[in-house]
Amino acid sequence: MAWADYSKRIMTQKLTTTHESFEGLTKKEFKYWSRFYDSRLVRLLYFERIYQKILQAVRERAHIYMLPDSKLLDTACGTGEMIFRLAKEFPSVAFVGADFSDEMLAIARQKTSHLKNVKIISANVSNLPFTNKSFDTVLCSDAFHHFAEPERALKEMNRIIKTGGLLFLIDPAFDTLFQKLILSIFGKIVETPKKYYSRRELTLLFQDAGFRVDHIFNYYFTNFFICIK
Repeated sequence: MAWADYSKRIMTQKLTTTHESFEGLTKKEFKYWSRFYDSRLVRLLYFERIYQKILQAVRERAHIYMLPDSKLLDTACGTGEMIFRLAKEFPSVAFVGADFSDEMLAIARQKTSHLKNVKIISANVSNLPFTNKSFDTVLCSDAFHHFAEPERALKEMNRIIKTGGLLFLIDPAFDTLFQKLILSIFGKIVETPKKYYSRRELTLLFQDAGFRVDHIFNYYFTNFFICIK
């Protein structure tokens, strides 16, 4: 089935679904995506640039958040590519990757199986199985616009981050009419989001969840939000 036809069918279903059924449809979408998520073409067109920029941003703050015995959660970790790269670079940091797609998790587990500082688990971002204040950093990359319960997800992230800890969220978020139009047209060709947010909308969501937005910058087709608890 062509991706455009598949995406259109899933989007039509999502428009009239509850949170639970929306998540079920999202799982189906990422089951489909898992077959070529790590392909050279997809990386060349989009992901490799984002991976490199995330690595750069983390390195810039490594002296604060990537100290020995610190912990980082990559929520909605997908195939575990960022966990894989970060764990190799920071072997004294403990990394956890969480996702609710069985197919994505299988790839992530295989990819990181030889890394002693990595744990991959099945978890929903709306109900994370961790104690309060258990992570120094939470990373959420190119996933937030898929979350069925965004406010609840952010509150869960806030709950598990230590006071003064970092939320590093990367997501498409634009404010101008032209940017929104381009994102709406081209973004929905390749995926079926819950919602594409504006920078202002995301900033308000962060603040309501108890985060202070420290820095925002745009790169490629997305925005990077650096938030402090």
